Amino acid sequence: MVIADARSPRDGKFIQKLGTYNPLTIPATIELDRQKALEWLNKGATPTDTVRRILSFKGVLYLKHLLRGVKLGLFDETAAMQKFTTWSAEHEEHIKRRQQKAMDERKARRRVGSAAPRKVAEPKAETSAPEANNAEGSEA
Repeated sequence: MVIADARSPRDGKFIQKLGTYNPLTIPATIELDRQKALEWLNKGATPTDTVRRILSFKGVLYLKHLLRGVKLGLFDETAAMQKFTTWSAEHEEHIKRRQQKAMDERKARRRVGSAAPRKVAEPKAETSAPEANNAEGSEA
């Protein structure tokens, strides 16, 4: 994930690297510098749809939302950081539960697949089209 000028080519020159995203690993690997991402969002950077989802998943957009509330005087910065810390802890716990559930399901599929003998598909008896038509015609 990089900061680049919208007019530059897709694989062209970029301004700053914020992190990496590898969707091929299970689960997907995301490394992100939250502080740099937050600074660029506050400067007016527009993320792509994929990057917006990653920023939301990592809590950067929520933190931006909370800091905007601090600017508007809705609550102080310590309350905002407390809310973010609470959200972050709950989010990490949720991610761990999802990963554990996926691993358990994978293990269960492996156990079922190795314990049960595999069935060999039996060839179906095929009737030719004229015989099927004659059978239908004699009934009517």
